[in-house]
Amino acid sequence: RGVVDERATRSVIGLSREQQTAARRVQSTRTDIVSKSFVLDSSNTALEAGFAQKYTEISQNGGPNVVAFVNSRSGGGLGLLLLNKLRELLPHTNVSDLSLEAEPEATLVHFSTMSNVRILVCGGDGTVTWILNAIDACKMGCNPAIAIAPTGTGNDLARSLGWGNSFKLSEIPVYLSWLTSSNCGTPSVLDQWRGSFSFA
Repeated sequence: RGVVDERATRSVIGLSREQQTAARRVQSTRTDIVSKSFVLDSSNTALEAGFAQKYTEISQNGGPNVVAFVNSRSGGGLGLLLLNKLRELLPHTNVSDLSLEAEPEATLVHFSTMSNVRILVCGGDGTVTWILNAIDACKMGCNPAIAIAPTGTGNDLARSLGWGNSFKLSEIPVYLSWLTSSNCGTPSVLDQWRGSFSFA
């Protein structure tokens, strides 16, 4: 028999229908650029330029605190590239390396008393669950909205919320731009259950 002992509710950002359409349009344009000239993501390069300064201004003026979680040892080298790219665009304290023993708890505790926190989880379903459990354990004062960059083996949750089932490093500026915008997506409230089971 199974006994459910706890439930937590979290807000995970899903893309609106218009944003999903825009994302598909960007993907279509990107494919066309690669096939004809081998130039990757020229539109994203424009987004990336000056983003670090823009984010500093946004956060200083009461905008969202964006916190990213990524495992530098995952993805056959993609994790480390992703960590370095995020640290180019966000303050180092806002980017957690999940390969370190103290993480993700240390970063979550640091931001636990701040308001308007938005979290980017880079990983699959297992990593998302790990971060959700850690958020509950550290008793954050706010209920942060969570976005997913689908870099894992299983990306079912990201796919069901409109983030897709694959990820390119060059898409980081798009994700961060969405997360810092006033309308970054439609929150989907999810129930997360913890259960203990015993078998007779």
